[in-house]
Amino acid sequence: MAPFKAVIVGGGLAGSCLANGLLNKAKDPIDVIVFERDKQGSNREGYQIRLGASALVGFRACLTADQYQGLLRCFGRSGGVVSSAPAIFNKEMKLLLDLGQIPAYDKSAPIGRGRLRDFLHS
Repeated sequence: MAPFKAVIVGGGLAGSCLANGLLNKAKDPIDVIVFERDKQGSNREGYQIRLGASALVGFRACLTADQYQGLLRCFGRSGGVVSSAPAIFNKEMKLLLDLGQIPAYDKSAPIGRGRLRDFLHS
């Protein structure tokens, strides 16, 4: 039987995670091709995002154990284990809002979007 073929339109974080999941976790081989319009290293990659526990559960489902450990190293000092919440300051560095004081706010760890995307592409 010919292998199943999957085409993913969009090589951003979601598309790259899906591609990894199909390649790493499928019982039978899947031919995966990802189409992305932006060139690698585009300006859209330059900001930081925060990933919480539910995001890490999703990555664990799509990555091999070694890849998942590599992902945790991308978080830097926190290793994806130390979670916090952002705080908002004014221009005089006076605290305006500490999201960590809001019980419903899920704690998370910061990671560079470009670094995460490059990791998922490797």
